[in-house]
Amino acid sequence: MKITKLLFPGQYEDAYLYSGCLLLLGEDRTLRVYNLRRLMAVLETNYPELAPVLTLMFSRNDWLGAYHLKAFLRNDYIRAAVARAFEKLSLPFAVADSDDMLINIQDLKINDTSVLDMLIYNRRLYLGATGGLYHFELNWRSATVEIVDEPRKRIDARCVNTLAGYGTVNASCGKEGLFASIDEFGWLQSKRNGFPEMRPLASRSLSTSWMNYDLVNYTSYDNPYILRNSHIKLNYSAGLDAERTVLTEFGAQALDIGELFQRLQDQYNFDKNAIQYTYNTDNVLIAHTVDGQFYSLKFRFKDEGLPEYRFTRTQNRIGARILSASQANPGVVIETDDQVLLLADGGWIPLHEAPVIAVRTFPRSERYNHIAAITTEEGVLLVGMCDDKELEER
Repeated sequence: MKITKLLFPGQYEDAYLYSGCLLLLGEDRTLRVYNLRRLMAVLETNYPELAPVLTLMFSRNDWLGAYHLKAFLRNDYIRAAVARAFEKLSLPFAVADSDDMLINIQDLKINDTSVLDMLIYNRRLYLGATGGLYHFELNWRSATVEIVDEPRKRIDARCVNTLAGYGTVNASCGKEGLFASIDEFGWLQSKRNGFPEMRPLASRSLSTSWMNYDLVNYTSYDNPYILRNSHIKLNYSAGLDAERTVLTEFGAQALDIGELFQRLQDQYNFDKNAIQYTYNTDNVLIAHTVDGQFYSLKFRFKDEGLPEYRFTRTQNRIGARILSASQANPGVVIETDDQVLLLADGGWIPLHEAPVIAVRTFPRSERYNHIAAITTEEGVLLVGMCDDKELEER
């Protein structure tokens, strides 16, 4: 596994990669924007020994595994140079700002005590905060991003987690519930006025996650349930970043998986109270217990009723409490109390060995799905992750 690191020193709360830009959310409630193509060009001009790995790992992940890249790497001289660049970037490379990086800094104009989550969807910025959920209209110009108008407040409840996809936006607000909007951008109703209401879906939600087109709501980490959703495929493009599959209804069927969890516990002889954390991929729910074991519940959904499922216990023990888990191209990025790890190919790979403020990956992105954005006390650390097989001819 190749691991590369770029550090942006400063006091930040979160970071996001989207549409050719790196956006850093400052503790001073400013949004700092880097154009990634410009940034990589400046760095590779100043440090030519790091080209093309900087671009490959932090701007164009879609080149990884591609035929043209592997064709270049057949040349021994090029392969050796690329290997040296990977080695130099295995330790954090600090980015020092310069005038030619064209950095844009803007005031977000919100006064909440804390920003708890950050999301960009269809070129709109969403912030979950202590005072509610806000959205900001953004103007994506060729070189940078600008906030177009004042922030719009969508709900008043304390928003701890946000999730978007398939034309919807979801806000998890702990004990105050789960809220969601359908057809957020008018892809189904192009002549609609205003924004759709954020309507309540559940009385409690710590976070949500997609399981294909369905939504997993984590009311607690030992009691998630699945909302089966209805969707349609559009036969036209509603905009540059519009999705072709759009949800039309949340919770057409609610699947309580408590009974399945009980069977999992019976099969492997552990108590429900031993579950410390739960997360999911597109078709697998993974439970982590206090003794460090991982148990998975793999689904195959039918049209109606309970899905087909299969239980598995893995041997990827970890002696720490999990705080968050997010999917990346090479594996799952796991945040614990004192480090961030990548679980890939049955093994643990350290990404950062200290407590962090936030961890974010971009699994639905073509260009950034090999990157983890880790916000620390020192700054934002971009970690590029590449399986060696992506660079080898098959």
